[in-house]
Amino acid sequence: PESELVRRAQAGAIDAQAELYRRHRRAVWTRAYAVTGRREWADDITQDAFERAFRYLGGFTPDTPIRPWLQRI
Repeated sequence: PESELVRRAQAGAIDAQAELYRRHRRAVWTRAYAVTGRREWADDITQDAFERAFRYLGGFTPDTPIRPWLQRI
């Protein structure tokens, strides 16, 4: 389940972070592109969003859906 994946990522498991990125990259990128209308900016925003997400993942509650949280970042 995704909650276990989040818990592992919170503990620093790189493979769990990579899997979260793989699962949610497209949704985050699509949201960034919808806001900016520019592919280059959407690429940069997506990268920044995941860097911030992994930095602050310790404060995230694993049993809640992560996609809305990622898209707000």
